[in-house]
Amino acid sequence: MKTCAGLLACLFLLTGCQAFLEGYQRAEQERIRAYWNPIDAPLNNALGHQKDEIMRKIGVPSNCSPLRTGGEVCDWVRTGVVGGGGSTTYRYGYTQAPIQSWEERGTFTFDTQGVLREWVYSGPKGHRTSREAAN
Repeated sequence: MKTCAGLLACLFLLTGCQAFLEGYQRAEQERIRAYWNPIDAPLNNALGHQKDEIMRKIGVPSNCSPLRTGGEVCDWVRTGVVGGGGSTTYRYGYTQAPIQSWEERGTFTFDTQGVLREWVYSGPKGHRTSREAAN
């Protein structure tokens, strides 16, 4: 009888641990989804659209390269600078924030009909692909 009670207690403990881990995993997936949503949403919405339509919305690509299988890969690159503002205080005199540059790159793969099939983002938020966003 004691062995049965011990096994039952162990089973409840394992079930509780499993539920905790599943909850943690769901919370982590939701955190990742919320972090990437500002990038994923507009890029995923562009999937299936024509290159001309995308160019009307975001401009001419920085460069394009043909694929041997047909279609092409195009890069859209944005760069900028942040920081550099200064202030004067009695104690420290004039101080200036550091200047940092940034770059965002969207690499789009179009099929032979000019339809967007895949994207890759690289920028300040990290690196992300349309395949990762689909999971």
